[in-house]
Amino acid sequence: MGRTPAWATCMTFVSAIAFIACGSGDSEPEPWQCSTDTNRWERCDNGEVLWCHAVGTPHFHSGAKCALAGLTCTELNERDAVCTDESTTCNPGEFRCDGNSAINCVDGLAAIRPCGTLKVCLVDDAAGVATCYDERPEAACGGHGDLYASGCVCDEGYRLDTADDSVCVAGR
Repeated sequence: MGRTPAWATCMTFVSAIAFIACGSGDSEPEPWQCSTDTNRWERCDNGEVLWCHAVGTPHFHSGAKCALAGLTCTELNERDAVCTDESTTCNPGEFRCDGNSAINCVDGLAAIRPCGTLKVCLVDDAAGVATCYDERPEAACGGHGDLYASGCVCDEGYRLDTADDSVCVAGR
C-alpha cells in the first residue's frame, strides 16, 4: 500500500475545517418576508419594531424605535414584537400607565408603548391592558387603533368589532 501524498492529506484537512466552519451545508432559514400571509405581523430589526403591511405591494412600516429609547426589541412569537425594559420585572397580567406610556407585563418584562402626542395612556380594566387611547371624537377605529388603507389595525388587547369592522373593541 502506497503512502498518501502530502497534498492529499492537506486537502482532506482543509475540507474538514471548511465543513466544521461552514456547517453541514444546511442553509440559513429564509429571512422573514412581508406577504398577504404575514400581513400585520411584527418583527425586530436593528432595535426597532417593523410590521408588515400587505395591501397592494407588501411592504414594511417602521414601528417603535426601541433602541433609541434604551429598550430592547423583543419578538413575543412569530407575529408580535414589542419594546421591553430588561432592567425591570413584572408579574404576568400586570398593566399600568407610566406618564404617557402604556406598560403591559409580557413574559416577566415590562413591554412599553409610548403613546406620543396624539394619544393618552388609558388603563382598560375590561380588556386587561394599558393602551394608548385617542380621545378625539373623530378618532379612527373607535380610538383603539390606527386606520390604514387596509382598514383598522387594532391596538394590543383590542380586536375588530364583528358587527362594524371600522371599530376596535376590547378583547382578543
